Amino acid sequence: MTVFFISPHGDDRHPGTESKPFATLVGARDAIRALKKAGNFPADGVVVMVRPGEYAGMELAEEDSGPVTYRATERGQAIIHGGCDVTAYITPAAPELVERLDPDVRAQVLQIDLRAAGITDFGTIKGYRRGRQWDEAGFVTAPLELFVNGQPLTLARWPNRGSVIVAGVPNPATITDARGSPEPFFHYTGERPARWRNTGDLWMRGFWTWDFNDESVRIKTIIPERRLIEFDPAAKPSVGVNPGQSYYYYNVFEELDQPGEYYVDRESGRLFFLPPLGSKIRQAFVSLRETPVLSLRNVSHVRFEGFEIMGGRSHGVEITGGSHCVIAGSVIRNVGGNGVMIQGGSHHVVDSCDIYNCGDGGIFMDGGDRHTLTPGGHVAVNNDIHRLGRWKLCYRPAVNIYGCGLRVANNRIHDLPHCGILFHGNDHVIENNEIYRVALESADVGAIYFPGNFAGRGNVIRGNFIHHVGQPDYLCMGVYLDDLSGGVLVAENIFYRVQRAVNIHGGRDIRITNNYFIECEPGICVGLWAGGERSMPESWKKWLMDGPRRELESFAYMKPPWSERYPELASLNRFFHPDRIDYIPPENLTADRNIFWGGTATRFEGEGQPPVMLAMTNNLTATDPRFSQPDRLDFRLLPDSPALGLPGFRAIDVSRIGLYTNQWRRALPAREVRDFRLTAEPPILTIRNNTDIPYDETISLVTVPVQAEASSEPVRVQVDPWQSRQVTLKLPTLPGGSYRLYAYGAGERWPLARAKIVIKSVWQITAISKLADLAECPPQNLCTPDGQIHAQVRLALMDTDLAIRADITDPVPVRVANFWEGSCFEFYVSPMTGSDITQLVALPGAGDSPPAFKRYRGGAETTGWTPSNWEITGTDRGYRLVARVPMAELGLTPNQPFRAEAAVTVAHGKTRIVLFDSYSPYLNNEKFCAVQIAAP
Repeated sequence: MTVFFISPHGDDRHPGTESKPFATLVGARDAIRALKKAGNFPADGVVVMVRPGEYAGMELAEEDSGPVTYRATERGQAIIHGGCDVTAYITPAAPELVERLDPDVRAQVLQIDLRAAGITDFGTIKGYRRGRQWDEAGFVTAPLELFVNGQPLTLARWPNRGSVIVAGVPNPATITDARGSPEPFFHYTGERPARWRNTGDLWMRGFWTWDFNDESVRIKTIIPERRLIEFDPAAKPSVGVNPGQSYYYYNVFEELDQPGEYYVDRESGRLFFLPPLGSKIRQAFVSLRETPVLSLRNVSHVRFEGFEIMGGRSHGVEITGGSHCVIAGSVIRNVGGNGVMIQGGSHHVVDSCDIYNCGDGGIFMDGGDRHTLTPGGHVAVNNDIHRLGRWKLCYRPAVNIYGCGLRVANNRIHDLPHCGILFHGNDHVIENNEIYRVALESADVGAIYFPGNFAGRGNVIRGNFIHHVGQPDYLCMGVYLDDLSGGVLVAENIFYRVQRAVNIHGGRDIRITNNYFIECEPGICVGLWAGGERSMPESWKKWLMDGPRRELESFAYMKPPWSERYPELASLNRFFHPDRIDYIPPENLTADRNIFWGGTATRFEGEGQPPVMLAMTNNLTATDPRFSQPDRLDFRLLPDSPALGLPGFRAIDVSRIGLYTNQWRRALPAREVRDFRLTAEPPILTIRNNTDIPYDETISLVTVPVQAEASSEPVRVQVDPWQSRQVTLKLPTLPGGSYRLYAYGAGERWPLARAKIVIKSVWQITAISKLADLAECPPQNLCTPDGQIHAQVRLALMDTDLAIRADITDPVPVRVANFWEGSCFEFYVSPMTGSDITQLVALPGAGDSPPAFKRYRGGAETTGWTPSNWEITGTDRGYRLVARVPMAELGLTPNQPFRAEAAVTVAHGKTRIVLFDSYSPYLNNEKFCAVQIAAP
């Protein structure tokens, strides 16, 4: 074996020996090429020993194939980068250059003369539009970024934390059920944008239509007198804009006002920044390289071990084609793209790396042949992946896999804005990963997310530990089998405090076996896709024909190897016709040998879906399974656990989950068992009122350490409709350092994640007298953003009944089978303690259809009951509901506190008006008051 050496004090003219090393990676690469050209390349390969220091990135081609190992002599001390140290060029900013900034920060602003440092390519900020998949959205190279002391700084933005609300659109009639307004305008609130002058390069990032799709768009014009913003026509949101959606502005020079922000003046070539608090500037580094820091094209049998790879505008490592390349024991951070990008080839491995602070995702792997079902063999194993999505939030997970036969195992995945693992294709294995604190800035997503279709089959999700994911009222699932995904085995996973541990959205042929569902609501949720057969719009049926069916048929699924590997696909043929596709219901769903404890086991959604769609056998429910130390996230079963008596049940080997030690990972991080770690700074709460009704609430912050509880001083918060406000809560002085945080508001108590939580504004009924006339009960009004009242709701207790009266102003009442699209009144009720939610739905008559009054429990319609008294009568302005429902039917006890909420949908414009944010877990929660907590 030949051994070369590299040192920052070497010279590429040297022979690369220990005493006379090369100076660069390129020097060693070229020396290996020379060995091959001379016919002297050793059969057992070459090892390149790289001493501590900083080295520029490089590209390898097919001629550089090995066996070759590039190895850092000291792990993490040999740095391969794609940028430049500019610390020597930092000076105080000249006063005349910062006169547009807040007077309080002008003296603290520093500047870097980039041109004096020899830098003339500053990159450009680029927008990104909708796209779940990498090849749909495209990869966008980041502009020049600034990193101080190894941490990425933030482009100057407003607000500094959280977001603001789209106040409205000029023409609301252009909004449809599926899309926002397509016009390139929207209304903003406040006076802030009127201050900004660099309107030629102002940008916004927002969830313009849905909370699972963020897009970055450029401003064309700000019209302060109308509080109107016009998008750049070439970069407006792809699915329109909806009022109430969240966004923020960035690349705004006038908003350079917080430590850790920066701004690049591309005309003068100066970079202005406010250094982070609490530390001296040891290094300032800017990203320059537009191509990956390390690029391997059609390379085989090459390893990189023990490096730090950082500082480029594209990916940290890109591997295209080739086979058996390994990135091991390395730190990959502070890059503009993915940490590692693998496209094609076979049997590439990312092993025991720490990957974080990437602008895009962590590891992307595409390999194998789906047509022949040949596995690609790529593996991502034993990696710690976190803090991603600086440039693109959604669908940029810790690990993203495509193709056939890839494996993701024993990774620690946490602190992400969207999903943890996203997969597509066939025969993948996702096992023994720990995933927590994901989906912190988005909704309708899963910790493990499969946006598949008919063709995605043979995937295994096994032995993972998923806990503390998402945010209250931001729907996040543990395993989300979306869009008719099926053919999946979900086995031996532990789900703890997950909203919907396994969510099946219309899929088929799914087995859920030997899992632990602990404090999940629910453990398994089965829903009909696109609303169900009776309500599925024609546009969805056409999509089924043009998308999923066409893709399935492209794989010749009725012939080997598909017909042999997935024989169940033949059952789809009865739904396929030459010119159409029938609605395909969920079928062949089984759940056996599972533990359900501390939460609801199952829920079924959509058009009276029968629970028999999921076959439940040999499960342990409503019985303490006897875990060892659940409060310490130790879910080993005690010897006397009743679960051990289930036929065929196997206790999960928790020692196999998560990271493990090896030659590169010498020690393991302590498992985080608390929801939040306090800092020395008082928390700042940003209250965002996304409702039509003023928000008026007292909020307290509570910390709960092991054996004590203390509150901060309560703060009275008043926020007008569609506005936001920041308040600071005084942190109580408590010993120790790790606590669980709660926020109190309207009687609710919610543990805080690191991002926003929902403070519910809830109607608490505690002591209403028995009334003979409902009119004596003070009404609550439901109104639109323009202030027009559309409903008045009154409640009263009458004997053992709950009396409800709702006066709905809807001049064109419309009743349809799918009442979400028609006119209806909805009422939600639950005890103060407990989660058993009852939903009552009143639908007015239309045409020959009589009025209807329905009840739902757990998302499924309850039949065989009759309210004591109820009627829906027409009025000159709409209709009136009067009902008396036995409290026992609602799960309530007379004279005891309970929660009640109401919502009205009016037919014209299909506008939904929510009096209080719905307590129902199966609503499209669009209106809420959100609270974000962060250090100031």
